[in-house]
Amino acid sequence: MKSTGTIIYRFLPVILGSTCLVAPSLSCGEKGDYGEENAYPYSVVIRALPRAESERPAVGFPHEMHVRVLGNQSCDKCHEKAGEGKWVPGLKGTPNAGEPDQLKESYHNVCISCHVAKRREGRKSGPETSCGRCHFIPDRLEKQAAMPVGWIHPGFDFSLHQRHVGVLGDESCGLCHHSPDGHGGIKYVKGKEAVCSACHKEKMPTGGLNTKDAAHGLCVKCHLLRKEQGGSAGPTDCEGCHKSERFESIRKMNNPPRLMAGQKDLVLLKFDQSSLSPVVFDHKAHEKRAGFCTKCHREEEKSCRKCHPFEGSNKGAWLLPGYIFHHEGSDRSCIGCHTKTASSNPRCAGCHALVKNRRSEHTCAYCHNSEVAIDQVSVSRQGRQYEIPGEIKIGTLSDKFEPAVFPHARIMKKLESYAMNGEAAAFHASANLYCSACHHRSPVGDKPPRCEACHQKQGSATIDKPGLMAAYHRQCIGCHQAMNLTTKCEDCHAGKIGKSR
Repeated sequence: MKSTGTIIYRFLPVILGSTCLVAPSLSCGEKGDYGEENAYPYSVVIRALPRAESERPAVGFPHEMHVRVLGNQSCDKCHEKAGEGKWVPGLKGTPNAGEPDQLKESYHNVCISCHVAKRREGRKSGPETSCGRCHFIPDRLEKQAAMPVGWIHPGFDFSLHQRHVGVLGDESCGLCHHSPDGHGGIKYVKGKEAVCSACHKEKMPTGGLNTKDAAHGLCVKCHLLRKEQGGSAGPTDCEGCHKSERFESIRKMNNPPRLMAGQKDLVLLKFDQSSLSPVVFDHKAHEKRAGFCTKCHREEEKSCRKCHPFEGSNKGAWLLPGYIFHHEGSDRSCIGCHTKTASSNPRCAGCHALVKNRRSEHTCAYCHNSEVAIDQVSVSRQGRQYEIPGEIKIGTLSDKFEPAVFPHARIMKKLESYAMNGEAAAFHASANLYCSACHHRSPVGDKPPRCEACHQKQGSATIDKPGLMAAYHRQCIGCHQAMNLTTKCEDCHAGKIGKSR
């Protein structure tokens, strides 16, 4: 039976992208191959033949190692060139190799002959005759699709976009943004610029370049050409974009200009079938906070309802508006993004990292109020209907420690200053909210009882209602940990003389 020699995992992630498999727990060749044991992860798995026709396991190929060892001209060593700065996916000679034996011979000829040549030059080289040193990736690991530890999927943001414009010029949009010309080619249409994923999807069922292939083919190609011409350029190696430390070291612009694509400053989110009031969404303020369009818009910069109508749509994976706006587990949803942001900010985490979101008419009204544009109007302060104590003495451990003095009013004032001076001030207008962070079972607006009203000296059999001492420590220490504050016992408790701790 004739084989097409399909390569399930493509060969060139740096230039043209690939479906990569990484096995970070496996060594990258024995020590001595290139002088560094385990230094490079396997960024590509090669299975050129169907499993039924293959005598050996797949090959774990350290692409990044080869790029570094062979230098900037390494692309020509393995790949056919298809124009200036562009290479054909797959190994030289493999596209025309139809029979399994031909395909296997193509790989062996290119790889082993290069290893032999390097050894004859007196340079360190890879395996030449030991099959098992290349063929060792078991079938079960081929199905994994993880990236090496510490690697990321780099995101394009407004800062990085403006840095490209600054180098390439204001009229350079057509270098990256293009549309089909109707004749099998591409063209630039001013005013129709879109993010790459608008056309290059993660999976392309009808052919064409997927997101990874398009990004690698265009971005790295441009970087290589600029370097050859002696100009400034971005990374040309995998780690330059995919290693978090390297990518995050790229200089950020403080105030990149706003990208205009026909969007309004304020958008009214309204679904006729919904019983809730519309939401006035401050698009302009969220642009700066989000960093780039794709933070919210997965593939196309269109209205939410285009992909997520009230009745659902296949284009939006049948995710309904209520889900995409309110799902706490997704950082693309409104509530999910707010929750993640609040829990990761030490100033907010003292309350938000410990208390689960409790939705009610009270919380819904902050957004579902079409008469108020959040962050566009001054926030009116809503005071409490009851007095709060200034200090509280907690003597639960008074047999071993002096009572702990809890500066109740000072802590409340500090939390309020954090909330009211931040971007989320409109969500914290009610002074009653801060009480619910510690008094988590009391309705917002009601004067909360003392802690011992719910937590007895001896805890219940369930973890939901610990004893008084455990409740104090879990709440207080948990808040301090979330806000990066002290957790030393002596900072709250003074020991009694003659009493052992």
